[in-house]
Amino acid sequence: LVTRRKIPYDATQAYAVSKLANVLHTKELAARLQEMGADVTVNCVHPGIVRTRLNRDREGLVTDLAFVLLSKLLKTIPQAAATTCYAAVHPRLAGVSGRYLADCNEALPSPAAASRSEAARLWQASEDMICASSSQPDKNI
Repeated sequence: LVTRRKIPYDATQAYAVSKLANVLHTKELAARLQEMGADVTVNCVHPGIVRTRLNRDREGLVTDLAFVLLSKLLKTIPQAAATTCYAAVHPRLAGVSGRYLADCNEALPSPAAASRSEAARLWQASEDMICASSSQPDKNI
């Protein structure tokens, strides 16, 4: 997930990796909060494929065709928000942490999101990047 290799940028790949990072971060944060005995829950929510203008700048026949074919399967913004609302307030999730939710239910994330060691590695890499950038003096001050 975290690499120093120089690879060509691919927007779709970058989006997928960012979503995987969200799931791994949620799992690691939940584990750390539990170890601390904190009365805080964190869960990862997948809203589904939503009918928004997010892809308005994507060009190409394949992209256009995919959206035409998928248009009936796309969620509206209120439908997509339902799982976030469920995660925030439903009594069934009181005390539940570190889970992946989709369509107002617990779901299985991709197998790549199952690795606790990868989650810990991502956490450490994030800390390292934050420490490296915060140790740089801000020349605008």
